[in-house]
Amino acid sequence: MRDRHCRALPVPVPPATETALYLLRAHEYVVSRPDASARIASSHPARGLDAMNGNLVPSMLGALGLTPTMPLDNFAPQPDEAQTQSAADMLAPFGDRVILLHKTGGWGLKSLPDHVLKSFAAAVKAAGFILVQIGGPDDTPSAHVDGTILRNLSVG
Repeated sequence: MRDRHCRALPVPVPPATETALYLLRAHEYVVSRPDASARIASSHPARGLDAMNGNLVPSMLGALGLTPTMPLDNFAPQPDEAQTQSAADMLAPFGDRVILLHKTGGWGLKSLPDHVLKSFAAAVKAAGFILVQIGGPDDTPSAHVDGTILRNLSVG
């Protein structure tokens, strides 16, 4: 019986020898960005595929001090009473069927394109939810959401 943390992926994953060129190009792009995480981005090409036995995942995890079999806890923030009340106050105008959306991630690959957001917003609203955009004060409000909370908020 397999450990619940070690289930096979239900999708085919090509071997590293077939994806190495793509990963190298992605690595070169990521490390050239000022917001790149050099530790993660440089863990792949630091050694050739032969040194990794053709398996990229254990190599990248090893660069972070992790193993493929190490269970990771899901961490949930533990807000204090003031944070809980602040969140309740911000969300009160929207009711209790709210989905929060942060449409930008600081750079293009992590941002939701407008045509995707339009379809997503329509599906959310059809399901009876209110879609509220969250983000920083410099984020542009989307025309497809029902409201915005655009200010610097803490993770809590």
